[in-house]
Amino acid sequence: MLRATTLALASLVLLQTTSCSSDRPAASSGGSGSATSSPSASAIASSPGSARGVPPSAPQTPAPVALGLDLGGLARDQPPNGGLMRWGGDLVVRTSHPRRIDLASMTSSPLAIDGADQVLGLSTWAGKPVALVIKNKERYLAVKDGARVDLPPALRPVATTSKLELPLSLAADGTWLALHQRGTLHVYDGKAWRELPIIGIPEGPATMGLIATDTLLHRGKLYLAFDRGEWGGALYAVDLTTGKAEAQPGPDLPLRDLTLDPKGELWAVRGLAHLSLLEGDLRELSGTQWKLHAASEPGAGAALLPKTSLDALAFDGAGAPVLLSGAQGLLRRAPSGAWEPLLTGWPRFVYVQDLELSEGRAVIATDDAGLVVVDLATGKAGRVVLK
Repeated sequence: MLRATTLALASLVLLQTTSCSSDRPAASSGGSGSATSSPSASAIASSPGSARGVPPSAPQTPAPVALGLDLGGLARDQPPNGGLMRWGGDLVVRTSHPRRIDLASMTSSPLAIDGADQVLGLSTWAGKPVALVIKNKERYLAVKDGARVDLPPALRPVATTSKLELPLSLAADGTWLALHQRGTLHVYDGKAWRELPIIGIPEGPATMGLIATDTLLHRGKLYLAFDRGEWGGALYAVDLTTGKAEAQPGPDLPLRDLTLDPKGELWAVRGLAHLSLLEGDLRELSGTQWKLHAASEPGAGAALLPKTSLDALAFDGAGAPVLLSGAQGLLRRAPSGAWEPLLTGWPRFVYVQDLELSEGRAVIATDDAGLVVVDLATGKAGRVVLK
């Protein structure tokens, strides 16, 4: 997907893990979905549908195929992650140290950037991959072409004591670089940094600590997403000139995903899975107005998805949105506006984080069972481990 988002990786993973831990069953020690029992990498890569996407003129949603992997049996033995993103042509999973995914070999490897000791965030600035890194106890921005952007003096040094430091999150677009740290915004225009206090985000359970779990720059505003699990969530748009934050419409559910569609419009996915509660909400910012596309509550004026948590969104080769739901798997919006399943055999519930679509395959980031890669034409699936 055209994801422009980045975040403070290590802090986010810890935050997401603790926020929902009371809802998660204990990790299994193994199962039929372990790496040894999954189809081989060559079987996934060479399957008939793996090299083609959905035809742009496809009038109907393809008939669902049977999922060829027991997701409910996957061993939950992998590090938690903050989701997937495209970075410099690579598919990257955002763990405490990001890893590059090789779908041909179904493997992952640590992302090495400029000899850095730690990678805190990734984004794309004016068409160039950029990374927020730590090297020799100093933070800076490493740009793909070898350039370096120094941070404001107060943000450069890394504490050498055990003092807990507030995480930095990075976002970028064609013009701006933005760093967010709690209630402060730092904006770079290619020449100099400006510091702005963020005004208008009240601190409460849904915005605990004012540490955003996702950030995205879009049309002169920094969008700050908050996902606090059972405590709810929020979405704010911060003006890059004034620092003023404005709450965005939608239910107070955890903000699970922010992404841009092929036309550059912003979409927001909200969802909650807690005990017997399964709720979801999907909206698109078209121009200056938010449009509701799917909801779990009746009377919302959009496609009804009852008892459904929503977690992530991607777009297929025809530009059609595809939802990832821990409760229902993959749902593609048909020309009629209805959301139709792409897979059968999805378990009752799977803890999932993110979704990417690549050449007829769905790459699903689970919460702590690694990545699952599904050929959407055949249903064949395998797992990519992250350690």
